[in-house]
Amino acid sequence: MNKFVLAGLFCLLATPLWAYSESDSLRAELKRIELRLQEIENRSEQREDSLERVEDSIELAVERAIDTKEKQLDSSSQETVSISEAQQLLQKINDKITRGNSHGFGGSGGIVTGASYISMKPIKDLMSSDLKINGAASTIYGFDLSQRMGNREVMAMVGGIGMGGIGNGVRIGGAGINNMNTFSSRKGDTLATLELEVSYGGVIVAKQFSHEKHHLTLSGLFGAGSMDYRIYKNTDKTGSGLFSSTAVKDSPFGNEVSKGESSFYATELNGAYTYSFARLFHVGVDMGGFMQYSRNGFNGTDNYMAFNPFGRVRLLFGRLG
Repeated sequence: MNKFVLAGLFCLLATPLWAYSESDSLRAELKRIELRLQEIENRSEQREDSLERVEDSIELAVERAIDTKEKQLDSSSQETVSISEAQQLLQKINDKITRGNSHGFGGSGGIVTGASYISMKPIKDLMSSDLKINGAASTIYGFDLSQRMGNREVMAMVGGIGMGGIGNGVRIGGAGINNMNTFSSRKGDTLATLELEVSYGGVIVAKQFSHEKHHLTLSGLFGAGSMDYRIYKNTDKTGSGLFSSTAVKDSPFGNEVSKGESSFYATELNGAYTYSFARLFHVGVDMGGFMQYSRNGFNGTDNYMAFNPFGRVRLLFGRLG
């Protein structure tokens, strides 16, 4: 065989060997590509799983946020309802108070203070006619207390008042009033003091006219009272027996030497203007007078009747119509 034939045979035999070697290399490359694709697919699936978990977490967070917001809205709605109910209740109470005030309902009470211009005729007549008083106050020591006072004297007044409305501006209640003053006469070292009190109380019936914070009241009182006097004597000397400053005394004025009481029926007519500074606080001014009538006088003496004007200020707490 010539060398060309041998070369051709060699090429023919070598070709399958080369082909087989090339095929194994291709299969290995394909295997690597397949593994790479599988790895990429696995990673993609892992990413999808992660994304799903993230989406689930986001959905759960959103649901929780929505639930929380709904609860807050429900709570806020309930609070709004509660506040609204409280406001409605307060409005109902205020409406009732307003209607009550407009119809004259509601109660109030407080103190009154001022001055009365009281007739001294009953006590002066008594002192002029009663021998015991003359003997104790005038004859022995030279005092004449009846000359120390005029026909009328100003007396300090203090008392309490309370009323409640029954409708249409009509109010019913009661009051107690005390008037007090002292009169003195000195002779040498000895001082004689007359302590006089005029007290009365009774039932009040009033008609009240109200406009916003302004109130005008016309009232009458029907009751009873008493005029009481006490005469005391004291001396500035020490060691002088009964009237000594070292002796035990009945009061700061000295030792009581005479006293008396006269009961009387009392009626009072009064007009008052009151201003409401607050719903439950009011200040007013009264002008009027009271009549005293006694059938027995002092200690069975003659009867008497006197009219006594007064002016006073009232401080009231409570509701006015």
